[in-house]
Parts: sequence; C-alpha cells; structure tokens
Amino acid sequence: MNTIIFHTQYRVVLQITGIVLLLVILCSQSAVSQTKFIKYDLNPVLIAGPTGSWDENVDGIYGCSVIYHNSKYHMWYGGYKGNVGAIGYAYSDDGTSWTKYSGNPVFTPGAAGDFDAGIGGCFVLFNSGKFHMYYNGTNTGTTRIGYAYSVDGIQWTKHPTYVFEKGAVGAWDEKNIAIGSVIKEDSVLKMFYTGKSTTSSWFTGFATSPDSIHWTRPDSGNPVLGGGVMGAWDQYSQNSGTVLKNGSLFEMWYDNQQQAPYCIGYAHSTDGGLNWITHKDNPIIKGDAGTWDAGFTIYPMVVKRPDGRYLLYYTGVNGEWTTQSIGLAIEDTTLTKTGNYKFENPSSFVLAQNYPNPFNPTTTIEYQVPKQSLIALKVFDLLGREIATLVNEEKETGRYSVQFSMSKYQVSSGVYFYCLQAGQHSAVRKMLLVR
Repeated sequence: MNTIIFHTQYRVVLQITGIVLLLVILCSQSAVSQTKFIKYDLNPVLIAGPTGSWDENVDGIYGCSVIYHNSKYHMWYGGYKGNVGAIGYAYSDDGTSWTKYSGNPVFTPGAAGDFDAGIGGCFVLFNSGKFHMYYNGTNTGTTRIGYAYSVDGIQWTKHPTYVFEKGAVGAWDEKNIAIGSVIKEDSVLKMFYTGKSTTSSWFTGFATSPDSIHWTRPDSGNPVLGGGVMGAWDQYSQNSGTVLKNGSLFEMWYDNQQQAPYCIGYAHSTDGGLNWITHKDNPIIKGDAGTWDAGFTIYPMVVKRPDGRYLLYYTGVNGEWTTQSIGLAIEDTTLTKTGNYKFENPSSFVLAQNYPNPFNPTTTIEYQVPKQSLIALKVFDLLGREIATLVNEEKETGRYSVQFSMSKYQVSSGVYFYCLQAGQHSAVRKMLLVR
C-alpha cells in the first residue's frame, strides 16, 4: 500500500487522522448506530380489515414479522375478530404498499385445552429452505412460545407442544414470557425474548437452541436488558423487538411498555448479544401528537432493503387509544419519506454515506458531480495509508454509484475513510468494517 503524499487534495484526510482517538470513542455511538429514521408519509401501511373480516377489530391489529425473500417482502401480523386472535399474511414488492392474502388468517389458535388456545405475536425466520415461526401461545393467563414451520409461509405445521416456557420460581422471568426475535449464528439459533417476574416489569432475555425445539438459558447474564437508568424513558421496561446480526455486531430495536409514553429505542452488542449498550439519543421512534400514532409506538420490526438500508415497522395507536395500525419508518435522513434516495441539489457536489454501514465485506458509495471533472475516489485506513483507488478518471455531470469490497484486502475490522476529489471540491466520510 502507498503512503499518502501531502497533496492538497488529500490534506483533509490527514487532518482527520489527527483526531483518530476521538473517532474511535464516537464510533460506538454513531458509526454502528442505525437510529435515524423518517416516518413514511403515507402511514399507516396496514390497517384493520372491513366489517366481517377476521381482523375487523380496529384496536386489534398489531405487531408484525417482516422478511425480504425471493424479491418480495413478506409480513405476518396479528388481528382480532371479537376476542379471537389469529395471524395473517401480507406481501409487498417495495415494502410500502401491502396486499393482504385472500385466504387469511394463515395461523389460528389451538383447541380450548391447548397451550395456544389464544394466539399472540410471532417472529418468522427463513432458514434452510423453510419459514420458521416462533409464536406466543396463551392459556389461562400464561404465555408460552410455540414453533411451526412452512415451505410457503402460508401453510404451517405446528410442533405438538410449546418449546419454551417461563422461568423457574424466583427467576426474573418466572411470571410470563413472549417472543422477541430469533437469529441464526453459525449452527446456533439465538432467541431474544421478553419476560417478567411477579414484581418486575418486562425485560429482555436470551436463550440458544440447535434445532428450534430445545432451548437453553445461559447460567448467568439474564436478563441482558434489565431496565434503563433511573428517570430514563425505558427505566421500567426494555422489551426486545428485533435483533439483527451485522458481521460481529448485534443490533436491537426495543420498546418500553410500562410507563407512557411507549416508544422505541436502539441498542448494540459486540459480544454476541450478552451485553448491550443503549443509544444516547433514545428513544428513536415516538408518537406524533395529533396523528394516527399519537398514543404509542411499539413492537419494532426491522428488515434490510436490498440496498442495505433499514425499514422499521411498528404498531401505533391514535391519541384516544382506540385504533391500532402498522406503520413504517425508513432509515437515514437523506431519504425522502417515500423511501427514495435524494441529493439536496441536482447541481451540487455530494459524497453520500456508504450503505450498508457498518458493512462486511461489501458496501456501496454514491456521489454526484455538478460538472465534468477529473474524479478520484480512494479509501484510506486510520493512519492515512491508501487501501484502494475506486475511481480515477474523467466523469461527466451526474450521479454515480460504486460498489466496494474489502474481501480482497488483508485488513481488520475498524474505521476507514473514503475521500472524493472532483476538481476543486473534496469530501471525506468514515465507514466501519465489521468482520
């Protein structure tokens, strides 16, 4: 690799390397955080069905599990008719406009004496050619977690009994539990669930399984999120919503449902989900007065778009707490509310933030030049050493996209910089590689 020569166009890179220590400190609060979202301007994206339908209760549609698979978005959501709850299915090409399956509901309660005589929320994971559903089954006031699988997401085969239940007497989760999310790491399934004792509020716990059927709680460490600091918005309740694995980084979006206002926050973990750091700017999603979600925002469900950006689905209720619906927020303040990337001015010089970020090993860098220029786009490490030259040629006026992969470079996880030079214009942004 070549060391940077003190050319004027790269001086900004060298200036940044002088504050390396500050960047390392800030990294855990900014570079790893997917916390900036814009609510979709056509919210809500899913509402209760018409009178007579299985999901007709306007105060009963709630929660959802969303995945992107085979070029489509798939959603499983809860609904009620009277006091009977079930799970329906919807699909979308873009994640914003949803079509409910005509044969809904696709998942219904068991018989009166079964552990799942009542059905609550669910989480769906696609793994090894099948959809795997982990769901809340309730009977006589007790919730247990059940399991089912499907090849198409519509026809489900239930495991004959529950696969996870509340903790032993005296445990932090001795009273009740509920599913949060499940991820697969190598050959191990990791479940993040909510639980409560007879005296405490809902907190987040952790368990593992080799097969979705047999689950083991760790001997120590639970709950992994046990309440925020005194006086904080999440002091009394931290309920796991979605956990995503991004390289060695675990990201969690969670809610509080003990003390109003009920909002959504973000946390991250670098040790496999055992210890979490909550974000300094929490909560990141909350209700807006006078709107459809003024009452609360809960049940965060986050999925990545094909371009690496995040979509955050959530349940909201109006200010009178009478009508629940499912809404959407889209990552990054550089997005329009309808989800399309925009540059501030078509005639301006722009170097956009790479996405995804953090990344492993591939990311995309977008830039715009207002007039024909000699373009140089390069990647540097924290010491100012050049890692790669991505562009070094004349470019016409326009917007460009470059895909960059670290796979062929012998480099470690950490912060890197990419620098764009176009005529007299230059800009630098940082990105985080997480292996």
